[in-house]
Amino acid sequence: MAPLGQGCAADALGACSTPGARELTAQMAAALVYRVGGASPSLQPLPAQREGDKLQPTTERLMRDGADRPRVGADASPGDQLASTSRLVWGRWSTVPVPGDSLTIAFREALSGNEVLVGDGYYFLFRSPGGPNLLPALTGGFDFKLDASSAYYRTPGNDITTASVDSGNLRIDFSQRSYSTRLSLSAPGVSGVTAQFAGRIDPQTGIFLGQGAAAGQSLAGALSLGGRQAGYHFSTPVGLGSISGATLWSR
Repeated sequence: MAPLGQGCAADALGACSTPGARELTAQMAAALVYRVGGASPSLQPLPAQREGDKLQPTTERLMRDGADRPRVGADASPGDQLASTSRLVWGRWSTVPVPGDSLTIAFREALSGNEVLVGDGYYFLFRSPGGPNLLPALTGGFDFKLDASSAYYRTPGNDITTASVDSGNLRIDFSQRSYSTRLSLSAPGVSGVTAQFAGRIDPQTGIFLGQGAAAGQSLAGALSLGGRQAGYHFSTPVGLGSISGATLWSR
């Protein structure tokens, strides 16, 4: 693989041999990542087990083969505790959490008996399919409270450090099938970052997507079937880097 540019044209023949060219093989068990503004591409390790092969359409029940349930107890992480009491839970694709992530649980645990709704390659939002779907009948507008969050900062050099969701608000209008949300974010050496989104909600599935108020911002999330919880993952550019994260809300 090689980025298009000087010495590497789209209509040229053969492989490019520019300084940015890299070779990737199956034996590396890694992803080759190119980012705009990055000095060079990087190799990122992939999970040892191809758990992504187990993903099914969101209308089907997933993973019924007896994987362990999340831990509950004094030594359970915040993500584990949320999984035991929540209709929504965040799972992570990576076997090792990014710095500062105490929101997610292992992908296999989150997948057991749940439906996967949205994901960005690291964060995946799951929902318990049990209970009636009240979403089509709900009306009125509600302000949701931020219960938990996780975020990381990808520097222009492609390093990953901890980031924070300092505050936020989420408004769901069930009558208009719409949402609006705003987050205040920070990271080491980075402050005053705002991510603002608005868009439509699917009244049947509760899934909502959206582009942000600024270029390059993106969001995807969903509601619990009872309409009392919401979760979404987001990404916003910060200079030549970015802050990405996931949130969990309730009313």
